[in-house]
Amino acid sequence: MKKKEIFCFSIIFLFSALINQYYANQGLFPHDSASHFDTGYRILLGDHPVKDYWIVSGFLVDYLQSLFFFLFGTNWQIYVLHASILNGILASSVFYLFYRFNLNIYLNLFFSICFAILAYPTSGTPFVDHHSTFFSLLGLFSVLLGIKTNEKKYWIITPIFLTMGLLCKVVPAIYVIAFLTVVLIYFSIVKKKYIFISYIFYGIISAFFLFYLLLKINDIDLYEFIKQCILYPQWIGAQRLKNFNFSLFGFFSNYKFILVSLIPLFLVNFKKALLIDKYILEKKFIYFLLILLFSISLLVHQVLTKNQIFIFFIIPVISAFTFVFIDLKKIFIILIIIFTTFVTVKYHYRFNENRKFHELINVNLEKSERARLIDKKLTGLKWITPQYPNEPRKEIEEINQILKILKNEKNNFILLTNYSFLSAVLEINTLNLSRWYTFGGTDHPQANSEFYNDYKEIFIRRVTNNGVNLIYTVKPVNSSEIYDFIKRDCLEETKLTNFLIQYRLKSHICFK
Repeated sequence: MKKKEIFCFSIIFLFSALINQYYANQGLFPHDSASHFDTGYRILLGDHPVKDYWIVSGFLVDYLQSLFFFLFGTNWQIYVLHASILNGILASSVFYLFYRFNLNIYLNLFFSICFAILAYPTSGTPFVDHHSTFFSLLGLFSVLLGIKTNEKKYWIITPIFLTMGLLCKVVPAIYVIAFLTVVLIYFSIVKKKYIFISYIFYGIISAFFLFYLLLKINDIDLYEFIKQCILYPQWIGAQRLKNFNFSLFGFFSNYKFILVSLIPLFLVNFKKALLIDKYILEKKFIYFLLILLFSISLLVHQVLTKNQIFIFFIIPVISAFTFVFIDLKKIFIILIIIFTTFVTVKYHYRFNENRKFHELINVNLEKSERARLIDKKLTGLKWITPQYPNEPRKEIEEINQILKILKNEKNNFILLTNYSFLSAVLEINTLNLSRWYTFGGTDHPQANSEFYNDYKEIFIRRVTNNGVNLIYTVKPVNSSEIYDFIKRDCLEETKLTNFLIQYRLKSHICFK
């Protein structure tokens, strides 16, 4: 790289990290925003996912977060730094990708900045869907660069990125792996190039060896991992599909700008495929297939999961590839830049400024309070939540009452809460049984699930192995999280505050 490219690269990384760091501090939706805070901290205490608490998605985000806490200390700013650094890496990777595709440096800078604004800042804090998607995106970039440059390093790192995506969350990573496999088989056949397959194999072996080490070192059973991270999500997906309703109007309404951004690439490649002999055997057509299928994978993921939409970051990438594919006239260059700017500003305002992903779009963020009032570990976070949009100080006072009670508790206890930072604030293992509580079966198995006994087994181990005779729930977590597994007459229930309820076990042989 020349000095100019290195300077742009540095600016992009710094901007990407800072913008995420800023917006991640603007309010929070506790069960999403802090979902990996305590789990990252508890890993440092020897508490591990799958073995010690139920997870419904991969565990890599938890382990990466524990690494950040181990290296830099446990606090909110380090928690956010995890996502901020990934945002910097991603935007820098976009710039590097289009540098290798010879895109004009100023256009490259523009699209990379747009990407940085729409990528991780929509959440701000580490989130499994974002991690899975973005590691998959890095896998896509590796394939694109591998095809373009024939450099073996890209083929080796591709499976590593994709495996990291899988270990964050199976979907959408598995969709990306499926279409990449099909396209690469097609590529190897039409180009009669097979040597890269051996390098991919080396990458696969390396990725699975690291995965094996992670399981072995932390004494995590492979079958239990498969059960929690693959089989149970499949069961959830099957339940959702029974009630799945697809609205074509709703689909076009939600994703119209992604679809519009794909039109120039689609029309140009379709036309060339019809008019140019053997165009479908050329590298440019392979690139187009990869971009199109990646976009489709993200759309399928969003439609099936029905989560908040976070995939608009793909629009600057698609727009940048339009310049790579098509020799545009000046008027079309201007139109694409205007379009990308409009989309970036629109979704920046909706998701970053108004924090829609974390359900804060109707919350006046100016009413927020300093989260430091809870604990210095939360310094920098502006506390306001969707649950108490008009009374953030009252919520803080309630949390402080909880902390005061729990700090005086000398015995081991289980704390079931969506305030997933209390373990770190108390500096103890609160033995929480799940990352979060959504009350719909998407967090852990309920009585109607074939995995009910598996979750109950974890519950029993937590109680018996830690000598627990006290369980606490923090609102909105309620008694059903306990009475679904323990007989009601084996517990003495006491309401301690408006938020905190204590359950004292009369006997440990109380499980249903």
